[in-house]
Amino acid sequence: MWMGAIMERALSVWRGRKWPVVVLTAALSVAPASGQPRADATALELMSYLANRDPDARERAAALLGERGDPSVVPAFLEALQFLPPGEEWHRAMKRLTGERFGSNWHAWMEWLGGSDLSPHPDYPAFKRSVLQRIDPALAAFFSPGAPMRIRFDLVVWGGVPVDGIPALDTPPVVAGAEATYLTAEEPVFGVRLNGEARAYPLRILDWHEMVNDTLGGRPITLAYCTLCGSAILFDAQQGDTVYTFGSSGLLYESNKLMYDRPTRSLWSTLHGRPVAGPLVGSGIELRRLPIVRSEWASWRGRHPGTSVLSITTGYDREYRPGTAYGKYFASDETMFPVARRSERLEPKAWVYGVELGGLPRAYPLEYLEDRPVVNDAVGPEAVVVLSDAEQLSVRVYRREELAFSTDEAGTLVDARGGAWEIGESYLEGNGRRLPRVAGHLAFWFGWYAFFPETTLYDPP
Repeated sequence: MWMGAIMERALSVWRGRKWPVVVLTAALSVAPASGQPRADATALELMSYLANRDPDARERAAALLGERGDPSVVPAFLEALQFLPPGEEWHRAMKRLTGERFGSNWHAWMEWLGGSDLSPHPDYPAFKRSVLQRIDPALAAFFSPGAPMRIRFDLVVWGGVPVDGIPALDTPPVVAGAEATYLTAEEPVFGVRLNGEARAYPLRILDWHEMVNDTLGGRPITLAYCTLCGSAILFDAQQGDTVYTFGSSGLLYESNKLMYDRPTRSLWSTLHGRPVAGPLVGSGIELRRLPIVRSEWASWRGRHPGTSVLSITTGYDREYRPGTAYGKYFASDETMFPVARRSERLEPKAWVYGVELGGLPRAYPLEYLEDRPVVNDAVGPEAVVVLSDAEQLSVRVYRREELAFSTDEAGTLVDARGGAWEIGESYLEGNGRRLPRVAGHLAFWFGWYAFFPETTLYDPP
């Protein structure tokens, strides 16, 4: 059985996760069309043949579409390319329709498409829904005809898993820090403290689940972790009287997971915290980000000795060893899926810490913070101080108002007058004042830039 190298990598990540084998192979026979395409067939019929298992039918459909000279069908060619090998007529038609030559490189073709202003054929959505339907009917349900959408449908790609194939953790079991003997001192966790209650979410568990619907300090929260762009974002899950819980859709946009809410089954942008497809589009809803920090386990527990931590007994059979799920991906310079909007100012997988204040995004490269554990900066008109331990990928940002900070010889955070300040998870506290923390998160540079292309970038003097 043949499948493209990109899909092979995607599926290899998830082998052994115990869903029916048909889900993994359905994409190789996604088209309902049978026999050979006719010269007078509609565009939708011909697009369907592009995804037919019969290579002769695919080739004839490609030739007929190429002869018609309508480039709006190109997204259908690329939809099929994710799953099936192209033939000579496919390449000839794509050259005629686009003037480009990217061979069989689905990655390159999709990034070209993302940078173009090509408008898909009116029948393309129906074709794409038919493809998704045969992978998993629940995928197609996210895109019912006429459903509002704020993202380009042609750039939504299947990530290799069915809906909830990456199972979210709902109110997961926790243990006291002293009982978390499965954790090593140096391994990464994501730490949260709300209303006096602290909790650690180990990376080794998030790698396998990516979504956590939880309650901490009496507040309903959602932790969304995108393994592909390295970002763990904490959201306030309550909007008015509604508490939203989320799952993983199995779909990606710019190599970032699209989560979905269970009450309405709308798709959401994880990086923005806003609905992008489905009933909630246009509602004005946007999830409020809450502070979260990456830290070594020993460091987090030292700061918060009463912390709880996710139990390794999650109810799922997974190999919860550090690096098992995504170790090779994090060690690689490559992205696993296409990313159209890129910037060469940093390497694609350079770590940055991103914040957004007053609608203004700003990114702090971790490599620039290595020798600068305290940075007095501004995001637009807002003065901030960035406190970091780059070796741990730990960053916290606070509003600083008129103050400027540094550390004294003992490593204590002090203001310009020498007043000492305590670093908390919600505030900086000192001299009878509190300076609130700014919610932000880590991400690979490619992931941050793709969703915040207007970002400014901290560049030390």
